[in-house]
Amino acid sequence: MPKVIMMVNVELDPTNRSSYLEATGRLKERFNNGSDVQYAVYEKQGKEQNAFTEVFTFNDEAAYDAFDDGEDEEIKDLFGRITGLSRSTPRYTTLVEVG
Repeated sequence: MPKVIMMVNVELDPTNRSSYLEATGRLKERFNNGSDVQYAVYEKQGKEQNAFTEVFTFNDEAAYDAFDDGEDEEIKDLFGRITGLSRSTPRYTTLVEVG
């Protein structure tokens, strides 16, 4: 089964940086402890400051499809908090492994 990667690009106002890092840290704890989803956050380098990409790696398409169904209230709250900290609506990209 092919892996699925979902990337979420987030741009922040500098005043929201610490709140964002706290929220993503809690998401890392939730997803990276025995979940079918691996979660990592990367900061873009260069002239864009406070721009991040969150990367969700799903073991297969079934795990990706079940992602919304499996969210608990804390995860929904954290996603809502991150969206509220963003300068604009986060941009999503989904990739499916080939070959």
